[in-house]
Amino acid sequence: MKLLAQTSRILKEPNAIENILNQSTKIGLYEEFLRNANPNIPKASKKEKNKLMILTIRDMDILQDISEIFVEYGIEEATSINSEEMENILAKTPLFFGFFNFTGSQDTGSKTIFIKINEDHIQPLINEFEEIFGDLNSYSGLSIMVLDVAYEKGM
Repeated sequence: MKLLAQTSRILKEPNAIENILNQSTKIGLYEEFLRNANPNIPKASKKEKNKLMILTIRDMDILQDISEIFVEYGIEEATSINSEEMENILAKTPLFFGFFNFTGSQDTGSKTIFIKINEDHIQPLINEFEEIFGDLNSYSGLSIMVLDVAYEKGM
């Protein structure tokens, strides 16, 4: 799964397919593939210190990219909840009716994803997201929060 996710991301890179197809030897093909591979995925430490990462996705077009990154990092279990922004809820309240939706745009909702993640993976994972989506402080399609896990039991 990790290999397939990484292959998918490599083939999305500009000129990657062309450069790979232009290789005439197995070694050249291998080297070109590795040139685009991500060597920065850390191994989980022996003593696991888990955190709870909460992602709010407002742009559903990025969901596939996020899923591929998760698989690359070995994150195969997550809980996804369909959610709605507060302004959409308030816009339906009679007191605020229409006030928050003055542009008339139709909101498709959002997703909230909860994952248990090793703390060694947090910053590299955020770096991956920012490499694709830009600075998350100015990107409105994704927000991330990481919390300490006080207690966990089970998977």
